[in-house]
Amino acid sequence: HMIDEEQVGLVAAADGAERSLRRSTSSSFTQALQTQAVTVPRNPWAAIRATQRQKRRRKFCLFFVATVVVVAVAAFLVIEMVDEAEEVPEDTQPVTHNHRPSNGITAEDMHDEHKRGEDDDLAFDTFDDDDNITSNSANKVSSENSESEDEYSSTTQEASSDRIICPLEAPPPSDNDKQGNFDEYIEADKTKLTPTGALAENTEDFRNEGYDGYGTPFNVAKANIYDYVTEYFVPALQNGGGSIYESACGTAANYLMTLEIIAASGVKDVTVYGSEYVADSVLIARQMIAAHMPESFHMGSICQADSTNLGHVPSNSMDVVFTGYIDPLLDPLDLDPEEVNSIARAIARCKSTDEEDRAIAEKEQKAQEKWFARWVTEMVRITKPGGIVIIEDVAKPICQIRKDWGGVSNSFWPRAVADYGWDIDVDSISFDPAPRKPDKYKGRRYNVAMRKLG
Repeated sequence: HMIDEEQVGLVAAADGAERSLRRSTSSSFTQALQTQAVTVPRNPWAAIRATQRQKRRRKFCLFFVATVVVVAVAAFLVIEMVDEAEEVPEDTQPVTHNHRPSNGITAEDMHDEHKRGEDDDLAFDTFDDDDNITSNSANKVSSENSESEDEYSSTTQEASSDRIICPLEAPPPSDNDKQGNFDEYIEADKTKLTPTGALAENTEDFRNEGYDGYGTPFNVAKANIYDYVTEYFVPALQNGGGSIYESACGTAANYLMTLEIIAASGVKDVTVYGSEYVADSVLIARQMIAAHMPESFHMGSICQADSTNLGHVPSNSMDVVFTGYIDPLLDPLDLDPEEVNSIARAIARCKSTDEEDRAIAEKEQKAQEKWFARWVTEMVRITKPGGIVIIEDVAKPICQIRKDWGGVSNSFWPRAVADYGWDIDVDSISFDPAPRKPDKYKGRRYNVAMRKLG
């Protein structure tokens, strides 16, 4: 076909307009990108790979953090399991001065108090925790099968004089003087004495320091026990002219705070007696009491003696007899005489489902009860008729509370009155939470007070 010049001109004009529009659009787009600071990568695949690398790094970091957390939690759980099953308690290690309580448990975090039935399903009557026993129900305990044992009866011959003369010789090794139980505290006592046996200067600030293995400072502990001492000790001494005796008084820190509380209640003219198993502790206790006891009180005698054999003390001679703690036997049946951590084996037997292990655990608890009975029998014997016997910080059975050193349940006390012939008014037996370290010993330890007949 023939195309005239006018048509050719129109086509050329249209083509030019199209090219001009493209150039204008491209220039506007480029200008817009520059204005908005948009960067168009020369190689888009490089940007994609960079993004993927960042994602992989983030995933690796998250995985690493998660792994560290899991390992830390697992390690913590393993440590806790080992501590429960194998280690002896830290803030309650008994200062085995025949009384001194515990290094206070040193981890202040001992709170795993496993009670019978919660995870052990123990069926031993010996381990019953009759926390609901009150003085009103104590007399209902049956005396069936309660044959009194001559060895521990409270019928010791009464001495002919009220004067207490200390034994000339040191006591023979006590049943709880085994496996180096006393070594740490014997060494600690040496730091409190000069070569001549006088008190060292480091004893002057005793009110602001921990004592007898407790991490709690003297003044704090004194405030904690104030109400208890006022309620149970003071009434027996309020008429003045009375006598008080602490069995296993350690270095006398517990004794001194008790005497100060009694004096603050207006009691006067009290004579102070006591005994302690470790020789250097006796020297410290004598000097501490003489130097710091209330002005109106009188120094009696502090003798070296085993708390289960106070033969030098006359029967029926003291108005108040107490002990700050009964050191339990760590190996009641001497099954592991060379094993320092024999208590861990005892705990393992508590957990065991094997009948033989359970039978051994029951025998160990009965042996522990006999040990407590021997100690308290002497306390009852030397108490005057109508006087008060007080045992502080009583630990519960090892199969009931594994984070302590072993002891006896509440139900032991009314049973023991019949079993061991104690001259105790069963109706008078009372239990209170141990107040010395309430946060630590809550549900774990208790105090027991009882009145002698007469």
